[in-house]
Amino acid sequence: MDIDCYKFLGIKPDADDKTIRKAWRLKTKEVHPDVNRSRDAAHTFNRLTEAMNTLLDPPSRLRHDRQFGYYEKPKNKDTNAKENFTPLQKEKAKRTVDEWSKDYNKAMEMREKQRKQTVSKHKKNLLFVLFGMFVVVAFIVLWLTFVS
Repeated sequence: MDIDCYKFLGIKPDADDKTIRKAWRLKTKEVHPDVNRSRDAAHTFNRLTEAMNTLLDPPSRLRHDRQFGYYEKPKNKDTNAKENFTPLQKEKAKRTVDEWSKDYNKAMEMREKQRKQTVSKHKKNLLFVLFGMFVVVAFIVLWLTFVS
């Protein structure tokens, strides 16, 4: 939407769903096409409805807030989050990452081994089928030579 929905509805950016619906009802009473006979009443009514729907849909509201500068990333008020890790915590994290990396590498090696086995199996099957086809074609050629 290209208009600021909060200003258009006359509400604050921190308004809840109930406040948004109430503001929409009050505004639409003034501009509803059945009540207001002006030419742009229907257009204004549709814009109000669009503004309300934008603010009631969380993803749309977030896009709107970012577009018009209302969105701020939430600030972490937890003081523990601002503290640095202790050497023990850093060492534990490093060990965990190393263990996961080893497990990942083992899994990738097993996957590659299984892939190679599957490819080898398919090659053998393909050779078997090709050999069978060669035998059948040779038999047909020999039969045709003896028959004619």
